[in-house]
Amino acid sequence: MIKAGSVLKNLYTKMIHTTCSAHALHRIAEEIRGQFSTVDELISNMKKIFRKAPYRIALFKSIAQGIRLPPEPILTRWGTWLEAAIYYCENFQIICSVINALDENDADSIKKVKLCLLKPGLENNLAYIKKVKSKFQSLKGTQGKAVLLKLQKVFEKNEGLKMLEKISNILEGKDEISDMSQFPDDYSCNDFVYFKYAPTTSVDVERSFSSYKTL
Repeated sequence: MIKAGSVLKNLYTKMIHTTCSAHALHRIAEEIRGQFSTVDELISNMKKIFRKAPYRIALFKSIAQGIRLPPEPILTRWGTWLEAAIYYCENFQIICSVINALDENDADSIKKVKLCLLKPGLENNLAYIKKVKSKFQSLKGTQGKAVLLKLQKVFEKNEGLKMLEKISNILEGKDEISDMSQFPDDYSCNDFVYFKYAPTTSVDVERSFSSYKTL
């Protein structure tokens, strides 16, 4: 896409090409998931335990009253894995009570979850992931630095987004045009107005692909 954008800019000199910001955030979420394998295993197997299992669902509702069933994250739906991790962080003790009430011989996923709950550092990792979502720049430690590095790499490559950010600051009065050399030669101050509603994601287009496949 970057190569295609650079070619199109030769034809449309005032065009700003930016890669999808939502995809960028998804890549960062994937990096977080890759850094916490135990949490990933917990989320994956918890999803299997209560799928098409009325008895287990009834047991969950009787023990964990007022708490919704464990989420079923979809990896292509950006951020759902992080939301699942936060859910387990907030309801860890009650989830442990539910799992301990289940027979591990009933399903392999139950056995795997019980092993995950016994691994040291699981609660710490869940708390850390919840913190990651709230503030990136304060991340420390090996895992935090890896996530922060991924964040920086992803957005540093998106030159178009940086330019749109500069234009946005100008339109909102947060910045003044001091040097037009940072913009294409044929740009004028009037051109900035047309970027007010410039899209920075392609999510709405890609969501339509799923619908088109049914036609």
